[in-house]
Amino acid sequence: MKAEEQLTSFLDEDEYQDVTLNKGVTQRIMLVAANFRKEVTSTVLWLSSFKLRIQCFKVTPFSQGDDLFLTIDQIIPTKDAEDFMIGLAAKAQDEVEGVEAEKARHASRRDFWAMLLPIMNAKSQLFRTASPTTKNWISTNAGSRGILISFVVTREAARAEIYIDTGSGDLNKSIFDRLHAEAGAIEAQFGEALIWERLDSKRACRIKAEQPGSIYDRDQWPAMIDYMVDALIRLDETFRSRLADLTARLPR
Repeated sequence: MKAEEQLTSFLDEDEYQDVTLNKGVTQRIMLVAANFRKEVTSTVLWLSSFKLRIQCFKVTPFSQGDDLFLTIDQIIPTKDAEDFMIGLAAKAQDEVEGVEAEKARHASRRDFWAMLLPIMNAKSQLFRTASPTTKNWISTNAGSRGILISFVVTREAARAEIYIDTGSGDLNKSIFDRLHAEAGAIEAQFGEALIWERLDSKRACRIKAEQPGSIYDRDQWPAMIDYMVDALIRLDETFRSRLADLTARLPR
């Protein structure tokens, strides 16, 4: 009997052309031998950690009278451990994919800041000492202790912000509340509505200007950068003197 006929018979198919051993792009490998060297089993276990379905079968021939027999034992993965190993392989692959995704995020952020900083530095000296980073934010002092002015990018937004964290939650809230009391005048000077986040469950407070935009869509970068640079310069012009006067008058 031809090999094609044996396969169709074994897999219960009428036509050899209907036989599918590996659906899609999946792969399955079965190694059969009387014995496996350590180098082979080590390689098999390593490949298994990348979700490649690979099995080792140990075969032992023997005779009884005129009859020949063959015992087949699956040694990798063992029957009892197969589900466990599949789970470990999936977890390991998820971790690998997570590391690769993190590298991609870091590369995108570094490239974004490398594009933004020269544009910012051509218009202002606020970030002249800053360097591209893998973080999703870059900050500099807003002229008062514990108050930062920052660029921030996320998967959903591009923003410029004032971040208030003097180390004292009460002082932070007091600064924020006094600024918020002048919100109308501040927003009129800034030129657009701001988002005021007192963050009552946290020590710090935030005042930000933002628009939709994704750090992971490079086509959006030019528009995001134009907005962020312009917004941050306007934030600095709006808040720097106010913050200096306010913090000088507040009790420590």
